[in-house]
Amino acid sequence: MVGVLIVALSRVGLGVHFPTDTIAGFIIALVIILILSRIFDKIENRTYLYLGIIVLSLIGIVFCPEISYIKYVALAS
Repeated sequence: MVGVLIVALSRVGLGVHFPTDTIAGFIIALVIILILSRIFDKIENRTYLYLGIIVLSLIGIVFCPEISYIKYVALAS
């Protein structure tokens, strides 16, 4: 969380985003994390969940083969 806050503050400091952008992004990310953590806790067999994540990432790579997307899904350094 500290790293996310530092990046958000640096984006505002560099003039890339308005403070409202970073606050809204932080709130949206927090809501998504809370929802997904509840879903993740209810799933007992997580193998299919991991398989689904891999399949979605691979579909994204097929339709968006740019290196920035591949770095985004952590498949390249």
